[in-house]
Amino acid sequence: VNEALRVKRSELQGLYETVFDLYEDDAPGVAYQDLLSPINRLRRDIQDIQSEWRNESLLQGDDDYALWQQPEASLEQLIIDYGSDDYVYLIPPEIGDLKVGVSSNLPIPRGAWDEMLTLVLEQNGVGVKTLNPFLRQLVLIRDDLSALEQITADRTTLDLVPPTTRLAFVIRPVATDVQRLYGFLQRFSDNKRSTLHLIGRDIWVVGTAVAVQELLKLYDFAANGHGDKDYRFIALRKIDAEEMSGILNAIFGDGKRKSEGSMRLDSRSSTLNKATSKATKPQATTSRTKELQASGLKVITLTHAAHALFLLGSQQELDKAEEVIKEVEQQMGEAQQRSVYWYTTKHSDAEELAAVVSKVYALMASVKLTESEETGGSSPTVTPDPINRGDLFNRGDSFYADGVTVVNPGTVGPSFVDKTQEPEYRDNFIVDPKTGSIVMVVETILLPDIKELLDRLDVPKKMVQIEVLLFEKRMSGRNRIGLNLLTMGAAATDKNTGSVHWNEGASKTSNTGILEFAISKMEGSWLPAYDLAYNFLISQDDIQINASPTVTTVNQTPAEIAIVEEISVNTGAIEIDTSSSTKLKDSFARQQYGIIIKVTPTIHNCSYAAIDCEEDAYITLETDITFDDVQSSTDNRPNITRRHILNQVRVSDGQTVILGGLRKKTQEDGREAIPFLGDIPGVGKLFSNTELGDRSTEMFIFLTPRIIEDSSQALDRIRTKELSRRPGDSPELVRCQLDAIEAEKRAVFEEGMKMLFGRECDAHDRCYWEYDGASG
Repeated sequence: VNEALRVKRSELQGLYETVFDLYEDDAPGVAYQDLLSPINRLRRDIQDIQSEWRNESLLQGDDDYALWQQPEASLEQLIIDYGSDDYVYLIPPEIGDLKVGVSSNLPIPRGAWDEMLTLVLEQNGVGVKTLNPFLRQLVLIRDDLSALEQITADRTTLDLVPPTTRLAFVIRPVATDVQRLYGFLQRFSDNKRSTLHLIGRDIWVVGTAVAVQELLKLYDFAANGHGDKDYRFIALRKIDAEEMSGILNAIFGDGKRKSEGSMRLDSRSSTLNKATSKATKPQATTSRTKELQASGLKVITLTHAAHALFLLGSQQELDKAEEVIKEVEQQMGEAQQRSVYWYTTKHSDAEELAAVVSKVYALMASVKLTESEETGGSSPTVTPDPINRGDLFNRGDSFYADGVTVVNPGTVGPSFVDKTQEPEYRDNFIVDPKTGSIVMVVETILLPDIKELLDRLDVPKKMVQIEVLLFEKRMSGRNRIGLNLLTMGAAATDKNTGSVHWNEGASKTSNTGILEFAISKMEGSWLPAYDLAYNFLISQDDIQINASPTVTTVNQTPAEIAIVEEISVNTGAIEIDTSSSTKLKDSFARQQYGIIIKVTPTIHNCSYAAIDCEEDAYITLETDITFDDVQSSTDNRPNITRRHILNQVRVSDGQTVILGGLRKKTQEDGREAIPFLGDIPGVGKLFSNTELGDRSTEMFIFLTPRIIEDSSQALDRIRTKELSRRPGDSPELVRCQLDAIEAEKRAVFEEGMKMLFGRECDAHDRCYWEYDGASG
């Protein structure tokens, strides 16, 4: 078998050398026809011998063969084991270390080893380059393009050369299909076996003859179905040419490949791009073109000379592109058309409603930045508010007068709202404050949504009535019993007198009580003269303070009510220069104290349009309550007791909540006694003074919010609830059903009682009982 294969291959090699000689002599194509038949015959003979050997090897293996069993081996080891003995192989390290696995249970004759090894190397992207009759070198096909045995454009040559021959085949497609066919072949080519190069308008395919023939089959299929090319000029009216070009490229082209190519081009040759743009600038004086390569459609944008697109492609692609352009421009026209709409507010403030609608419109229409921000202009100058001279002496946390600071809650005065304040900048919404109207300039396509939004926002606002109950009770008691005056010896009056004084405050000292008992005795034989005075004081104060202010406000609108009293406060003495001397005189400041309530309610219930909601409504209250209690004073310097509550609560409609409470109780006990005498049990009370004090304070703040419901909405809700009842759900029928059930229960109970105790006898009926044997 080896000898037969060697003879056949020698004859085939001679024919191949004849073909090469004819190729070098530029022989015509007819000269190759005589060699084609013998070459094909020798190929079939070699294949028959190999097939016959395979069949024989399955039955017996008595010839020189190998199993090619190398599960894990490198290319270097594979060449050492199965390479041709007639050549010396030059193996680079990067190729020799490549791993390959060959597994077979079929013996391969030695005559076919060379071809088998060549095919294995080719499938792994490795080619064999013959340097001389004794030396071969392994090279990577994708990196080394110099080992070419032929360069041809004739397909007949591919049948006349060995299948493993490396050659370059030149394809010359139609000029309009070069890019399309090149991209198509690139997708289906095997980079390990063949490479493609675009040189001018020619496509060069470098690889083995078998790989080239496979690519040519794909080329024939793609080239025959491309259709006729045509061009069309389309003018644009409403959309930018660059934007339309991007849309067409996204529809017809390969955006990913284009983006990768553009990124690679930008990263490698940014300087070259600048130079190219400068070089082509004189040619684009009338129009600037941008070419976008799609799968079969070319788009050239003309932005300067004419706002249009130049399309090049098949008739079907041009029709589809024109249809897309018309549809996009039609939708752009609908989106850009604007209308003027006049709306008069019914239940809302025009400025607040315009502010809310403008924010929603900005999100719907994706409004761009204002012109000043886009152009990088300077921000509008903010003019500082003029200084109010009165605020320098009337501050919120303190009052400054004549060098003395008086802590106070701040003056409560009327609040004036500046109606001329400029609203926030709005392009599309203009408010007429005199008529309460809003003039809107919006896109026609968004106008129905804006109208629906206005109907939902401009509705009667719910109001809340807030009742506040401030209750404070102060009780104080003081008891003082004991010795108030004791003089003996020469300091006594030396008189025998006795007296009782009742609240003689004008002639007594500050220690005088309600009742004073005094005794004076003259000096006796065993007792010195003395004066003795006792005080008995029982005082009690009961003060109750009740305040119940009420305020009504709109939902989520702050409300404030102030019940204050303005008094004069002595701030101290000041020096006043007179003509003769400097005098001291008291200075006063007017201050306000009392009850200040600030409440902001937020209603949480069903929407205004829902009239069948049966859930309880809740109200969130943000409260700020200040309660001042001014105690009387003779020197115009009163003591102020302040209660302040700042919180946020959530309460059901109509329910009462205690926002804050204070309970305070103070007890004081004091005793004064004469040493030694006051410590005697029993008698010591005559020589001591005992004082007891008890003060208690209780304060509560109650808050009751009530939602003031619109009468028309309440009537609609009741009507809807009644009409939604089934015929058997009326109150009268339900009452009758309940009465019937009670009557049935009563009848059953009476029947049971009759069974147990018997029937009740009437006056005219005679009743008979069974004789029990005991009664007479």
